[in-house]
Amino acid sequence: MAARQFPRGAAVLMSLVVVAMTAPASLYAQIAAINPGFPTCMPEEGNSVVTATLVPEHGWATVRTYFRELGSNDWYWVEARNESRGAYWGVLPRPEDETTAVEMQIVAKDADGKETKTPIQKVSVTSSCKPVFTPPQAHLAQNLVVGETIIGQRDKEILGFICPGVISRVDYTGELKPDEYCRKAGILLAASAQNKAALIPLLVLGGGGGVIAIVDDDDPPASPSRP
Repeated sequence: MAARQFPRGAAVLMSLVVVAMTAPASLYAQIAAINPGFPTCMPEEGNSVVTATLVPEHGWATVRTYFRELGSNDWYWVEARNESRGAYWGVLPRPEDETTAVEMQIVAKDADGKETKTPIQKVSVTSSCKPVFTPPQAHLAQNLVVGETIIGQRDKEILGFICPGVISRVDYTGELKPDEYCRKAGILLAASAQNKAALIPLLVLGGGGGVIAIVDDDDPPASPSRP
């Protein structure tokens, strides 16, 4: 019996089908990538915004910006918000005035737990830096949730950063809770301001002939020792 002959076009089509069935799935998966928008500078005791565009646009379980004071071993993170079609942004807490630079890195994780990350970027902290915020970004700057990466960060200061705007923490186990360190620091700072205000009338009136010394200290309360 003569071999069955297929039209030339059909033979080509069958060859393509065979190639498609045997090709690795990775050839059809969209290559994951992050186009970061790191700030060019960070203001002293001021917030900053980090942006990113992700490929593919969908399918990401988490998108975070990790950050730390230059020279520190302690990383922290803030969750990025999905603005539209693969565009994300997040707000970093305020560096201390003694912090000269901050290192940061964007890390995205897909539903399977596979990570895509950017190289670590160093950003200088300067008094002349003047970032611009959208209304949602300015609102988030007053309601920050900071993530921890190790157990030793629990209920302690965010090394190299100050408290204003930080209201909650996510500890290394993933538990969300109020930021107790910053809450206590805020109470102490408010009490100090109230005491200072109460002493001013006594100074004006002479305080009954006594001598009153008022210490003008606008610095936040002393931080616990660093590990």
